Amino acid sequence: MSHVFGDVTELLFHVRATPFGAPVGRLATYRDMGNVLVLLGAGTQGFFDQASCLLNGEDDVQAHFANDALLNTLAQRLEHDAGNARSRFAVVTLNVLWEFSHQFPFHGTIGRNTVPEPNNTQLHLSGARDYIREYFVPDTPTHIVFVGIGMTWRNGKGFPEFLNHVYRGGVQSVTIVDPCDTITSSRHTWLAKKCGMDLSTFPIHHVQKTAQEWLAPLRDMAPAFRAYAGPTQALFFAMLQSSDCARAHRTRDNVVRDLITCFIRMNKGLSFAEIPRASRRAAALSNHAQAAAPPLPKPPKVISRMDASVATDVVSLTPKRDPPYWVNQSCTRVLQLSNGIGYINGTIVRYNNGRWLLRHDDGDTEWLQEYEVILGVQLFHVRSQ
Repeated sequence: MSHVFGDVTELLFHVRATPFGAPVGRLATYRDMGNVLVLLGAGTQGFFDQASCLLNGEDDVQAHFANDALLNTLAQRLEHDAGNARSRFAVVTLNVLWEFSHQFPFHGTIGRNTVPEPNNTQLHLSGARDYIREYFVPDTPTHIVFVGIGMTWRNGKGFPEFLNHVYRGGVQSVTIVDPCDTITSSRHTWLAKKCGMDLSTFPIHHVQKTAQEWLAPLRDMAPAFRAYAGPTQALFFAMLQSSDCARAHRTRDNVVRDLITCFIRMNKGLSFAEIPRASRRAAALSNHAQAAAPPLPKPPKVISRMDASVATDVVSLTPKRDPPYWVNQSCTRVLQLSNGIGYINGTIVRYNNGRWLLRHDDGDTEWLQEYEVILGVQLFHVRSQ
């Protein structure tokens, strides 16, 4: 057995026969490997730019979700073949676009409106701990495999805390599956400083492959692994137009907001679900526990208006756009507060007769002139950086 997992099949073996008559072809995790934790990120789905959000048919959808779906099938199969024992194999994902049956979504999913706000990424930490406990053998070290995950601050504080929890239970090795030439020192620094791991206590291996290349041999192991078991285009589009997804869109997390906005804007015929005003107010709270609380009194809100005399200069300095271009764009407005200024995000939802309707995240609306739209969209992108 290789200690470097060049592909996913090196985590597994076939039980062809046992003294107790186990079925031929039953899968299990290598006995001398302890527990195996596979961690998935956006690199397994490939939604990195606006063009990737355009889904023209089933082939496009499968191309994005096939890797995650295949690992979900593997986890399901290992659990089944383990019988009354623990499979010692668990998948935790940072992806938020679909909820698979045998993966724990550490950052929640937009389809259930469970994505935490940026200041609350520990929201699902205890759930993740409980999840792997169901599959892992206690007091047994773990092999951690990163697939498609960039190890940066963008993963939030909760995920490193989860990895530190795994580390305290013992780590045998770490494998990083990534097509880059080398694993940069910044990733080692992230594991050591953000996750609190002593890297001298276990080896770190780099497998220079894409997620698809790493998983390719698994598809040849059994017919079940060759069948796609992820969302169809119809199911995925229905989720994007659900009320929960529309509520998830009203978040302070600009990455999540931009991703949902891009899907709705790029795919013809999609639109946000209408949400009753009270529901929109509740969705603006940081998590479901807060959302269940009675609506809070709404504070006064004063928009700081820029003098209209700048309109000509703003419009002339911006490439000419057709009015529909700005619809579904994210926009930030400046608030005049008693102690200074604040900001509120929103989405431009309609154009009519030289004006654009902006719906704020708290449900309020206002009509904007063209120069206000331009400045607001620019401000949103500047602040998101």
